[in-house]
Amino acid sequence: MKYDRENTLLMLQQRDWNSLIDLFKDNRIYLEIEQDSIIQSILEREFISELIGGSGFDDDPEYLFYLEQFHILHVSPHYKFSLKAIHVDPLVEKIIGIYRADSLEKAVFYAKKYANLPVSIEILAEIENSQPKVIQHSLSSTIKVTENREIEPVDSTTSVFKSQHERRFYMAVRAIFHTYLVLPNVAISAVVDFESVKHHLDQKERAYFFTALIDCVVVDAQNEFRPIKMLEIDSLYHDDEEQLRKDRMKDKIIAKAGHKLLRIRATGSHSEEDLQKLILEVTR
Repeated sequence: MKYDRENTLLMLQQRDWNSLIDLFKDNRIYLEIEQDSIIQSILEREFISELIGGSGFDDDPEYLFYLEQFHILHVSPHYKFSLKAIHVDPLVEKIIGIYRADSLEKAVFYAKKYANLPVSIEILAEIENSQPKVIQHSLSSTIKVTENREIEPVDSTTSVFKSQHERRFYMAVRAIFHTYLVLPNVAISAVVDFESVKHHLDQKERAYFFTALIDCVVVDAQNEFRPIKMLEIDSLYHDDEEQLRKDRMKDKIIAKAGHKLLRIRATGSHSEEDLQKLILEVTR
């Protein structure tokens, strides 16, 4: 392809961005354009400024493509084309601004390359604040420790026990099995192998498997932390028809897993000592 000044002028006038990008990628032709003061003046005074300004590109889906192509022309060692220094930062800021709305990952890519730009500083700070904070410690070279950020100045946590009744029950179980690990509110999926029992369960039971909790699980830390006892503390709440249905599903799941599920229901007021004696008796 030979350099054609009239054709190049026509491309500039018609804002034929794709054709001009292809033209600028031809190093031999671009060297001739650089020597053409008229074309070069139009290119710098109007063309690049219009591209960076974004005027008239609202309905052009390829606008970002044009911007990135000019950036590639500028930074690639394979091309002779280069932007004036005053145009580089505004061009990149425009690219980052567009990507920031649609593809933060790509915006960060440019922000890291042009870290001194105000928009880059802002984006990188946002990213850093959205990531867990890295905690420095004596083993930082081999172990990474992080903590979450933006901690609210109010404690919104709650007890793992829904009632004092549950708490007393747990304390009683722990007192009896003090040489074992006693865990409250354990997910069935944490202590039962689903693949081993699923063929015994219907669709509703399978779904319930992944939401159900066991009130108290006694775990043997010396035997691969396997459960040895599973206990439930029941109340009037368990007389509800829906809860009875769930209780039956839970009983079945634990049975198919090869374990007993002891249900204890107190109809009167009992001390923790009373519960201890009962638990010791029924778990022997």
